[in-house]
Amino acid sequence: MELCIPPELYERETAGNHFVAGKSRSMVERQLADIGGRPIKRMIDLGIYKGGSAVLYHKLFAPEKPIAIDSVRKPVPSLDDYAARQRDRSLVVAYGVNQSDTAALGRLCTEELGSEPLDLVIDDA
Repeated sequence: MELCIPPELYERETAGNHFVAGKSRSMVERQLADIGGRPIKRMIDLGIYKGGSAVLYHKLFAPEKPIAIDSVRKPVPSLDDYAARQRDRSLVVAYGVNQSDTAALGRLCTEELGSEPLDLVIDDA
């Protein structure tokens, strides 16, 4: 996992098991402090970009049902491979979903979470 911010973020690539997240260490530490150790079972990460954030949150919080979405339709093969390797297949990756499309978000949440509420939404889009 590599944390980096622009301009380095634009030069780095996710490949294989090396994931790039557009964050600094202090950004992650602030997020963790804001969450304050609350258990995260169901979450949405808006904005996939290079896939690193989805993997980072999956590892940090070990949620039962994390969903990563992006309006961009182009897949991130390393992220798809990572999601497929999860024994419980818990990480859902949804490309081509615009965060402003409330109907599409509602359908996705209903399909994946049923009527269970979200514990966390991270908007990196």
